[in-house]
Amino acid sequence: MRALILRRLATALPTLAAILILSFLLMRLAPGGPFDGERPLDPQTRAALTSAYGLDQPLPVQVTRYVGRILHGDFGPSLVYRDFTVTDLVAQGLPVSLMLGGLAMLLAFAIGLSVGLAAAAHVGSRLDRVLMLAMTLLTALPTFVTGPLLVLLFALGLGWLPVSGLESPRHLILPVIALALPVAGAIAKLARAGLADVLAQDHIRTARARGLSDFRVLFVHALRPALVPVASYAGPAAAGLLTGAVVIETVFALPGLGRYFVQGALNRDYPLVLAVVTLYAALIILFNFFADLLYGWLDPRARG
Repeated sequence: MRALILRRLATALPTLAAILILSFLLMRLAPGGPFDGERPLDPQTRAALTSAYGLDQPLPVQVTRYVGRILHGDFGPSLVYRDFTVTDLVAQGLPVSLMLGGLAMLLAFAIGLSVGLAAAAHVGSRLDRVLMLAMTLLTALPTFVTGPLLVLLFALGLGWLPVSGLESPRHLILPVIALALPVAGAIAKLARAGLADVLAQDHIRTARARGLSDFRVLFVHALRPALVPVASYAGPAAAGLLTGAVVIETVFALPGLGRYFVQGALNRDYPLVLAVVTLYAALIILFNFFADLLYGWLDPRARG
């Protein structure tokens, strides 16, 4: 396990640095700028603002300064939200995004594993086919489709839940469900396939021949090796929830990082966009690291 941890750490930091530098260069090379508004600025004012924010320096100098600030935990000033630093905006939005993603992850695993276990316990039956068809449909529907559909049905149609905002825990129900459903479908299919394969192996038949109960066979002998495909998907699933949260936060008007990312991209707020990209990349790398540890615990062959 120690060798696995060292290998993952050896690749995590260079990957994060490459993402940071590449994102910085792409933002600078993109057309437009933070001071291109509806009312154009006069050349003197534009030059003063460009110099004040260091945008008139060569790209290598800008990259070096930005990386140095990041290492000290400073994301720099926002070019659009003049009364806030980027660190202030991140401190406001990050807890909302983490709460949304965490709840969606828990719900996705609860639904996916439950459906996958039920389908694997009845392989080839009508229940198995119906459940897998439903999970395939959930996987195929993107969040920007399921989100508005849930709003039309439960908020505007039935009036059971609020449409947008974050004034109470009830405001999180629809966003969490919309974000979790596609991931739950993929987890259910992986859990069903892994468990059905394990249940057909010789040691499971031996356990049943010894008179062990179906519950003990399923949860003691079959579940752990069957979860290996699910564990390998946990990292990409967390990445999908983070990137999908950008759309969901915009659809439901949640004050998370997704809203700041969209507004920052539209307004060419370089420090804000780069801060969100850096945080998302760091979280994705961290989630993949934990997923690798879980994979190594479930499958000892992956530790070497």
